[in-house]
Amino acid sequence: MIIGSTTEEFTIFAACDSKYLRDHAKGFVTSCALAQNNVHIHVTNPTEQDNKYLEFLSEGYKILYPEGHMTTSYDTIDISSYDKAQRRTFYACNRYLVVPDVVKCDVLILDIDCFVMSNIVPFEEDVGLYLRRALGKDKWELEGGRLAAGAVYVNRNHLDFIAHTRDTIQTYLDKKEIRWFLDQVALIRAYDHFPEKNYITITEKFLDWTFRKGSKVWTGKGSKKSLDAIYGAKHKEFKKKFPLQDPK
Repeated sequence: MIIGSTTEEFTIFAACDSKYLRDHAKGFVTSCALAQNNVHIHVTNPTEQDNKYLEFLSEGYKILYPEGHMTTSYDTIDISSYDKAQRRTFYACNRYLVVPDVVKCDVLILDIDCFVMSNIVPFEEDVGLYLRRALGKDKWELEGGRLAAGAVYVNRNHLDFIAHTRDTIQTYLDKKEIRWFLDQVALIRAYDHFPEKNYITITEKFLDWTFRKGSKVWTGKGSKKSLDAIYGAKHKEFKKKFPLQDPK
């Protein structure tokens, strides 16, 4: 069961587990606050300390951006039977499982290891996707490779797009066919299912993993989170700007 809800105003949404909450949420929340964007964080299987940490993050966010809204949600699910690769896939998919049940607004869905570098306003289009030329070793990867799942925008009147994505993911989870690229396959199938929607293609000028000046969102792909000096320095900078000391 999912507990929580978002604001009814445009928000930036991310989902994570306990580890990513502690490793990345402070930088993510701080960047959203400084960019003057609402933010929502969903945590799967949080501990009591995680819930207190979310309250701590909300308090700091409110200091940085008093007019903004930080909202949260959580769920509990038994994934103890999943192996390491399946858990990785599940957490990549989980935000798309959650959004239809908690979001009541226009939403930009990001990874929690992103930084919002400047204010983002709702798109005029129905759905925004990072479409690209497909790359992959087999039919599955070629299908999912038609887009990157790191940033997805959906207008509140078109959340059926995410509901379709969720249903596809859930079908594979139920069948225990939990394979990397599942989130991307589910998204591209929703794209093909709704050809009538007005789409905008998100580009590297918006979602940027090379950390250039002027791009809207920096995303830490793979080893970049630990090895890239520019990303690492920006992460430290955002954490330093958070106005509260970590709870003991």
